[in-house]
Amino acid sequence: MRETLASTSSSSSSSTSVIPPAESAWISTHERLSPRWQSFALPPQAAIPIVISRVNQFDAGRLDVEMSAMLKEQLVKVFSVMKPGLLFQYEAELDAFLEFLIWRFSIWVDKPTPGNALMNLRYRDEHAVEARGKIRTGLEGPGLTIAQKIWYCIATVGGQYIWTRLQSFSAFRRWGDSEQIDKANIQKKKDEEKALKELRAKAQKGALGGTGLKKSGKK
Repeated sequence: MRETLASTSSSSSSSTSVIPPAESAWISTHERLSPRWQSFALPPQAAIPIVISRVNQFDAGRLDVEMSAMLKEQLVKVFSVMKPGLLFQYEAELDAFLEFLIWRFSIWVDKPTPGNALMNLRYRDEHAVEARGKIRTGLEGPGLTIAQKIWYCIATVGGQYIWTRLQSFSAFRRWGDSEQIDKANIQKKKDEEKALKELRAKAQKGALGGTGLKKSGKK
């Protein structure tokens, strides 16, 4: 009985002692299984098309207008002690100054405008094709370049200022009523020409009648 136990214990100890593999075995196994791992790898994900709602963009623009109106209201209170009507002359310059401040502290420093921040929107460079594949939510991607920021300022701040000044100048010159004034002048000239023709016709008839009476008197 003791001999059998000793034999079994010796056989079990010899079976449990495993010879470690060689160092090159790991490299060969990796080379052998690497093609299978690459075949099982996931394919590259395609870029998810990002569709920004026009309603959100419109709401962001309206919020920006409301924010600038609130700033303008607070700034007007500062000049309330000044001469009445003086601030009205420079209203266009005041609006342009406020729009420039919003642009300086939002677009220029790669931050969204107040309206875009509330609507979770931002401006980005759509011409950067390399980074477009990494966009997933619409908030990624590079921001606007320096040239794009400057053109944005010129188009929004400068364009709005020029349009406001043109409106005030046209109202002062009454460009909107010029067409109606022209039509009235044309109609007036037509009436005058018609009246002049009638007077000439009456004058000719009166002259003919007068000469006839004189001839009859001589007879």
